[in-house]
Amino acid sequence: MKKLLITIIILFLVLNLIGIFAYVVNSGSETLSRIDLENEFVDNNFVSLGSIPNRIALGTDFALIVNSGDNNIQKIDLSTGNTLAYIYTGQSTNPYDIIIEGEYAYVSASLNNSIFKLDISQETVVDEVEVGNNPAGMAIWQGKLYVGNTDYASNYQNCSVSVIDLTTFAVENTFSTQPNPQFLTVFNDLIHICCTGNWDQIQGKIQIYDPITNQIVTTFDIGGFPGSFGILGNDLIYLGDSMNSGVYAYNGYTYEIIYDSSNPFLPGGSTVSANENILTVLGGNWGENFNLTIYDYDEQFLTEYEVGLYSTDIKLGEETNIIGDNYEINWGCDLHIKGFPNPYRSSSGNSVTFYIGSNRAFREVDLSIYDIKGRKIKVFENLSSQEGHVWIDWDLQTDCNTKIIPGVYLYRVETEGYKVTNKLMILK
Repeated sequence: MKKLLITIIILFLVLNLIGIFAYVVNSGSETLSRIDLENEFVDNNFVSLGSIPNRIALGTDFALIVNSGDNNIQKIDLSTGNTLAYIYTGQSTNPYDIIIEGEYAYVSASLNNSIFKLDISQETVVDEVEVGNNPAGMAIWQGKLYVGNTDYASNYQNCSVSVIDLTTFAVENTFSTQPNPQFLTVFNDLIHICCTGNWDQIQGKIQIYDPITNQIVTTFDIGGFPGSFGILGNDLIYLGDSMNSGVYAYNGYTYEIIYDSSNPFLPGGSTVSANENILTVLGGNWGENFNLTIYDYDEQFLTEYEVGLYSTDIKLGEETNIIGDNYEINWGCDLHIKGFPNPYRSSSGNSVTFYIGSNRAFREVDLSIYDIKGRKIKVFENLSSQEGHVWIDWDLQTDCNTKIIPGVYLYRVETEGYKVTNKLMILK
């Protein structure tokens, strides 16, 4: 009975991670990490980013990353990691946060004191509205965009939240807040505002704003220098601490404080993200690679991953490629990748075959095989074909001539700036 219970618990935890990917912006490394939580595969160089990447927003099959130093938004394909476009916001605008709503994305420009409206499909800025000083985090509720104006340039003297009607794209209201309203989220039809403080004597507070009555209904101390929000399915709202000293939490309905700076959830993290079932905490020592720690619904430790240097944001998304027993991926305009049999069984033969085909000649194609820990175990380099197709038989041996064991493997194909990574099941 005990063995059965343990099996059921493990199965429940695994089901919570099926098809879930974590995307981590590594500002110091200038890379985007993609972590397959189901298969525990880490790619810390999934995308090369621009200068001082900051925040990320996920679409259905794409992501938008804010490169603050380059004053642009980098649009990427989530299934391949290819960069689709760079959307320029203007010189010295210093874009910071980004949020997606329908066909548009909205970007806070902290040095321009404005919000940009981006047409995602046209990949261009289509409108701009002025808000308060040094805007940062944003949240959307019922067609209204709420923007935290941190006013850090004036030592947080005139902090506020601007309310923008997304239909007219005009500011309809502005209300004062506690110092440094850096992050916002929506829960129970109320706007939750994280006021981080001034990094000195003034510590963090949470303010709850009712958009119906246009009133702040409560303000309470959380302490420390709280960062981004993460909402778990148990109605708890978590916050990282920007100094990595702990994780804080409160009940989203009653505002009962579960963890604050005097009693933090440890170990600490600067950034958090959550869905209905898992809490992710991103933190580490400044100047070193950060760690991403995964907890379950009951705050029980599940696993941990090392990501990149000075990570600044994390978002959770679902798998964009659905893979069957045999699968074919259209990559770019005319390149096709197919691997079979998948899953592989010993009765299937002594090898796995990969087919790369195109309607034109190609060259310098690399096929790499990885184990579940992300270690490259086999590589086929500089594949080419004048006829536009090539077959590769893999004898299930590593480059060290070691026979692989059953499990989940991943293979990556790269050429001419394109890349795609997918799963391969090896059964007994």
